[in-house]
Amino acid sequence: MENKIYEKLQALLEDYTKKLPGKLEVLQQQWKSLQKTFSKRHFKDFHREAHSLTGSAGTYGFSQLSIAARELEIILKSLLIKDKLTSEDELAISQSLDKLIHTPLIHDEKTFDAFQPYPTNKIIYVLDKDEKWITTLESDFRSSRYQLLHLKQFSDLLKLMAHQSPYILIINTDCINDDEIKQLAALGWGGEKSQTKPVLPEQLIKAVKSRVKNAEIFTDHIAYDSLTGVLNHSRILHQLEAELRLVETAQQLLAFVMIDIDGLENINKQHGRAMGDQVLRQFAHLLTSRLRKTDYLGRYEGEQFALVLPNITAAQSKKLLEELCEKFSQIPFLSEPSAFSVTFSAGIATFPEYQSSIDLIQASERALSQAKKQGKNQVVAI
Repeated sequence: MENKIYEKLQALLEDYTKKLPGKLEVLQQQWKSLQKTFSKRHFKDFHREAHSLTGSAGTYGFSQLSIAARELEIILKSLLIKDKLTSEDELAISQSLDKLIHTPLIHDEKTFDAFQPYPTNKIIYVLDKDEKWITTLESDFRSSRYQLLHLKQFSDLLKLMAHQSPYILIINTDCINDDEIKQLAALGWGGEKSQTKPVLPEQLIKAVKSRVKNAEIFTDHIAYDSLTGVLNHSRILHQLEAELRLVETAQQLLAFVMIDIDGLENINKQHGRAMGDQVLRQFAHLLTSRLRKTDYLGRYEGEQFALVLPNITAAQSKKLLEELCEKFSQIPFLSEPSAFSVTFSAGIATFPEYQSSIDLIQASERALSQAKKQGKNQVVAI
C-alpha cells in the first residue's frame, strides 16, 4: 500500500513538471501587463504567483527554481506598499524574473525520501562462523519478525551490502581483521554498541529492538516542526496523500485547508521575532486542542499552516474554521506599550470536488488568496 502512495507522488511530480513552463509563462505575462498598466491589485496577484511557485517548486524538488522564485518574491514583497514603481524597481524585477525564467529545471531525486513510509526493512546480516549459535538465533529472530541472513565471509558481506543495506548488522569481531573493520566504518557501519559472546539470543533481540526504537524516535523527531510541534511541510503533504487514498477507497469526504497568519511580518518588526514565534506556537496550540484526533495540522512554511480534515463537508469545515478564527482573534498577546490581537485567513478545498493533492493545494491557495483580498480574518471555501 505504501508503494502505491509513493508511485502516486511520482505521478504528481510528472504532472507538476509538465505544468512548470506554463507557470513561468503566467509570471512573464503578468509582468508584461503590469509594465503596460500598473495596478496594485494585479501586482499583489503577481507577488502571490511568485510566492506560490517558491513553495510548490521546493515541495517537488526543484530547489534552484524555488530559490530563484524566492528572490523574486522578496523583491516584490518589498514593493507591495508602493502605488507606483520606479525605473529602478522595474529593472530589479525584470532582472530577477529573467534569472528565474532561465533557471535550469533540475529536479532533486531525493525529494520524496521524506514521504516514504517509516523503515520496514527488517533484514539483519550476521557474520559469524558458529553454526549452532546462528541456528538458534535465526529461529528466535524469525519469531520476532526479523529476517536473518547468515554470512561466513567478509567478502560475501560486502557484495550483499552493495545491493541492499541491512537494517541491523551483527558481526563477530573474531571473524574480521582491523582493515575490514575500517572498511565497515568507511561505509558508515561503525560499531555503536558491542555484545560479548556468549550472548543469549533474547538479549541480542532486546538490544536490536532498542536500536530500532531509537531510530523510530529519531524519525518522529524529524517529522515535526521544532517551533510549533505540529507536522512539518513534508509530513503534512505525506498525510494528505495517505488520507486522500483512504477517503477514495471508502468513498468519503475530505477538506484541505491552507491558513495564513495575518500580518505576522509586521508583528516581527514591531514586537520582535520572539513575539512572532509566540503567536505561531499559540496558534498551533489552539488548533491542536480543538481538532479531532483524526485531523492533521502541519506548518506549511513560515506563517502558513495546512489542515487535513477527513470525513467532513465544505460547510462543516468552514464553520469549524470560522469558530477557530474567532477564538484566535480573542487571544491577547502582551507586549509594550499594550496588548494586541492577531487574526488568520483560511482557504478551503474539498474532495471529491478536487481529486488530486495538487488540485486540492492549488484550490485552497486560491481560496486563501481570495480571503486575503476580501479583507483577511475570514474563511473562503471553493
